[in-house]
Amino acid sequence: MSTPLWIAVIAALVVVVAALAAAAAGRLTLRAGEPAGQAPVHPVALPERPRADDVAFVRLAVAVPGYQRDQVDAVLLSLRDALADREDQVAALRARLAELEADAARDAERTGPR
Repeated sequence: MSTPLWIAVIAALVVVVAALAAAAAGRLTLRAGEPAGQAPVHPVALPERPRADDVAFVRLAVAVPGYQRDQVDAVLLSLRDALADREDQVAALRARLAELEADAARDAERTGPR
């Protein structure tokens, strides 16, 4: 190979290595407004009784190579607990409804047709 070609190859290699080192150090981010390792502008919080719409507004800080695990875990635990609570409430309401329907059916049998 000729000398100018070797210089170009070495220069390209230096640029690639520098970019990889910068990415590993967290200096390069996918979004200019959200540097790696910084907290999001809005806090990662859900209301006590989150709805599906609330999840759409959750913003997690970007960290190399992805989201910060502790924030993701906290949000998922909160959602899990809220959904479990709602599932318990729905089960209790369904059981109560079944009791009321059974009581109404017994009352109808006792009084007979009207």
